[in-house]
Amino acid sequence: MGSAPASVAYDSGDFHVYTHVQNVGWTSNSGTAGQGLRLEAIRVYQVNTRQFCGRAHVATLGWQAVQCTSTSNRQIILGTQGRSLAIEAVELWTPGYNLGATAHVQNIGWIQKATSYAGQHVTIGTTGQGLRMEAFVFAIK
Repeated sequence: MGSAPASVAYDSGDFHVYTHVQNVGWTSNSGTAGQGLRLEAIRVYQVNTRQFCGRAHVATLGWQAVQCTSTSNRQIILGTQGRSLAIEAVELWTPGYNLGATAHVQNIGWIQKATSYAGQHVTIGTTGQGLRMEAFVFAIK
């Protein structure tokens, strides 16, 4: 397994991020790396005017529709609630800004960090392998 990233902060100043974890519920941490618990949902709350977009690849459902925060819709939820389905991958971006992200994946550990530039999309996790994401970290640059 890979080593954990140096930081798991979820208050970027621009966004507050919460995760819904199997057997835990909503939490303000990045998930539960190494505890064998699936990440089921990610809630992103926009603090200022910087937009955040994403979509999740959910077990048995595949890719969900894209969601973006805005000044009129400050909160998005990626994944599912109350269905006991694992997020396997997420695609994230912040229009006009760089974004770095990594994920802790079942049986793999922390995967290589992915970086997008100037609003390009970054995808972390796996698809087609049936492996759950257990935690993730992102940073806006």
